[in-house]
Amino acid sequence: MNQLNSVVIEGNVCQEPKVVATSQYNNDKLVVFSLANHRYYKGKSGERKEDTTFIDVQCWGFLAEKCLDISKGTLSRVSGRLRMFSYTDRNTGKKVPKIVISAEHIDYLKKVNGSEEEVTLDAGAVNMVEEPIVIYTEE
Repeated sequence: MNQLNSVVIEGNVCQEPKVVATSQYNNDKLVVFSLANHRYYKGKSGERKEDTTFIDVQCWGFLAEKCLDISKGTLSRVSGRLRMFSYTDRNTGKKVPKIVISAEHIDYLKKVNGSEEEVTLDAGAVNMVEEPIVIYTEE
């Protein structure tokens, strides 16, 4: 039985989504981007403070193709599941763990003729690759 692995996060897209790999199985693209999630609160002396968390998102297949239309700064809501993998740091040679959201559904606000319109992207019945060959480049 599968255990629950579900996450929903909302934030602003930090950089233009980019294609970083393709699946060896059906040539689906892997698109990655980051979200900046902001939390505002009052400090002890009443001043407004901000706490920002940056979250990496990955999308496959149909959803990945549609994510390429999202631009930097777009307010987006991503739902999906958490995935953990590791990569080798070029400088130290050590394995570094990384957690990303594997997106299954994305809502974002898109400007159309000067007004904002909510757009929904959904992986739907698209077959998600479970164990893809993924190549991340650290820049």
